[in-house]
Amino acid sequence: MEASLLRKRSHTVIARSLTLICFCLCTGSLLLAVSTRAQTTDAADYFPLNVGNEWVLATISDPPGEPFDTTVVGSLEVLDPVTFGNVAYFPLEDLDDTARHYRQDDTGRVWRYFPESEDELLWFDFTRQDSSSYKVVDPMYGFTMTVFVRRGLTADTPAGHFEACVGLFFDDPDVADEEMYYIFAPGVGLVRRYGAWTNEVLYTATIDGRVVTPSEKPEGHVGPALRATNFPNPFRQTTVLSFRLAQPGFVTLTIYDALGRTVATGLAEHRGAGRHTLRWEAPLLPAGVYYAQLRTPATQASVKMLLVK
Repeated sequence: MEASLLRKRSHTVIARSLTLICFCLCTGSLLLAVSTRAQTTDAADYFPLNVGNEWVLATISDPPGEPFDTTVVGSLEVLDPVTFGNVAYFPLEDLDDTARHYRQDDTGRVWRYFPESEDELLWFDFTRQDSSSYKVVDPMYGFTMTVFVRRGLTADTPAGHFEACVGLFFDDPDVADEEMYYIFAPGVGLVRRYGAWTNEVLYTATIDGRVVTPSEKPEGHVGPALRATNFPNPFRQTTVLSFRLAQPGFVTLTIYDALGRTVATGLAEHRGAGRHTLRWEAPLLPAGVYYAQLRTPATQASVKMLLVK
């Protein structure tokens, strides 16, 4: 009788354990599916590749001043899809009237198709982690480019201030003047691109019927007490740090490496309210992540920078 009861209890425990395992597996699958969808939505949001979407670009000074001194140079527009090898691509008509063909996969990554060579390459990968990289071989020119990924960037353009941006920096260290840097904002797409021969920012855009217009700051608006960025980022030897003070005050700048060691001090003086810039050159430092920390008596701001060689 006791043996029978023990077997019955054992069977009950096994059954409950199997039920719990099945529940966990099913729940895990459901959570994984929800997480994957969230990542897909987030990644795809950086390049809304839908017919009729348009980005109007303008040239600016480098680094930009305030108010923005801009000249509208043209627009990028997503045209009706065309098919190559049973795969649909969206032509994106650029400023030079040349259409470049893109498609977006289920993860939000953007592939570019080259009709001349019939090659398809992963071009914009918004799923990559911050400070990671991947390779792209340009079939037209034979460049083997490394694409450096930056996440969590901010971008100030005539169309507004954008947070949580992704930057993709294309560079072949063996070729001069071929580098190109793109910055994408969630829900908007391209907000800035620059290279050896171009420096453009978003002036206005039409995204899925929504118009992003040039921003107008309310009178008296001064923004955060201290806000800082740098450009370009990633950079090779030289980058320009830009910061804005809401009130005049004493400002110090210290550059740290990834281990928290001080590698440079570039500023220790009184500055007036408004926007300021300074150039930092690092020709002798090794490639890697560096942090620029600006301090005032009331607040501080940090900028994460990526030095590449």
